[in-house]
Amino acid sequence: GANAVLLFELPCRGSLLRAVHPTLFVTALVRPRQGRMCLRHLLSLVVLVTLSVPCCQSSSTPVNSHILLQDVKRKIDLTSQLVSVSASFNIRNKGKDEVDEFLVVLTSQEAEHLAYFEAGQPKSKGGLGLLYAPTKVNDAPDGFEFFAVRLTTPIPYNETSKINVHYVFQRYLTPLPSEIAQDEAQRVIFHDNHFFLTPYTVSRQNTKVTLPGTSVESFTEEAPTAKEGDQIVYGVYKGVAPYTVSPMTIHFENNSPFQYATKIVREIEVSHWGNVYFEEHIHLEHAGAKHKGPFSRLDYQRMPHSHAVATFNDLFAQFPPGADSIYYKDEIGNISTSRVRMHSSGVDFEFSPRYPMLGGWKVFFFFGYSLPLPTVVFKV
Repeated sequence: GANAVLLFELPCRGSLLRAVHPTLFVTALVRPRQGRMCLRHLLSLVVLVTLSVPCCQSSSTPVNSHILLQDVKRKIDLTSQLVSVSASFNIRNKGKDEVDEFLVVLTSQEAEHLAYFEAGQPKSKGGLGLLYAPTKVNDAPDGFEFFAVRLTTPIPYNETSKINVHYVFQRYLTPLPSEIAQDEAQRVIFHDNHFFLTPYTVSRQNTKVTLPGTSVESFTEEAPTAKEGDQIVYGVYKGVAPYTVSPMTIHFENNSPFQYATKIVREIEVSHWGNVYFEEHIHLEHAGAKHKGPFSRLDYQRMPHSHAVATFNDLFAQFPPGADSIYYKDEIGNISTSRVRMHSSGVDFEFSPRYPMLGGWKVFFFFGYSLPLPTVVFKV
C-alpha cells in the first residue's frame, strides 16, 4: 500500500546538538497496517530536543524566607559558542515546615537565550532530573524569570541538602567588533552578575569563569577578584542579600566555531525492502562576527592559523552502528570532502562544506544513510 507520512514539528530554543538550532522538523515515513512500530533513532532525537521543556506550568510561588543558601560554587564556561553555567550549593531549612521546592531565577535576557536546564539533588533517590516549572513570584523585582524546582527528598527543619543546577545559553555572546577581516581574531562580550542571582540570602559564594585562552581585553571587578591564566575568580563573598546585582562584563577573544543551524529537516522512510533511510537537510550559518573585506583562499590554505582565525570548515556527525550507503550532497550535487570511520559504538562522519565558513556566511547541505530494518523498527 501507499506510505503514510507523519510530520512532527518540534519548536525549541536550542539543544546540545553539535550545531545549535531554533526549530527542528522531523518527517517519518512508515508503512501502515504493519503493527505498532517504534523508531528508536527518532525517539532518541526527540528526547534530546525536549530536555529543555519544563514538566508543567505553575501559577504562582511565594519565596520561602526560611531558605538559606550555603557554599554556593558557580562555574561559567565560556570556551565555546555556548555559555554553560553550573552551580552547586547547600539549601538549609531554617523554618519549622519541610522544604519541598526551591526557586531558580534568571534575568529576562537569559531566559530568552535558554537552551538547556537541569537541576539535581545528588543524595536523593531521584538524583538528577528534578521536575521543574516556570512560575511567577509575588512582589518579585521586574526583569526576572523564575523556575520552581520540586525536590525528590524534602528538607526537614535545620537540615541541609546539596543541590546542583546546570543551564546553557545559546546566541548569548555578542561579537565586538561586530565585523572582522579574514586575518583578525574574534572577540566577544559576555554580560552577567558578579553574584549568584537568587531570591534567597547566601551565606558564602564564589564564581569561577573559564575562558578559551589568556587573551582578555577587559573585565569588571568586584573585590576580591583574581585572574589566573584563562580563569577569572570572583569571591569569596559572604552574607549576600537576595536579588543582589553587580553587573559583570568580560571582553575576550573567542575563535570557537560559532555554528548555528537555522533549520534542520530530518526525513525517515521505512522501506518495503528491509531498510530504514534517514536524510537530514541542514541550513547552517556562522553566527559570529561578520566577515568584512575580501576573502583570499590562497592565504587561507597557505596560512590557516593566521588567515582563518575565526573560520570553521570541519563538521562532524555520528550515525548509529550499522549505518551504510552514506552520502553527502547540496544543490549542485555530490560533495567529496568527507570521511567515514566505523567503530563498535557507531559511525563517525567527518565532512566539510564546499567553502570555508566565515562570519555571517551561510550554507545548505544534506546527507543520508540507511540502517537495517530490524535494528530500528520493531513490534510492541
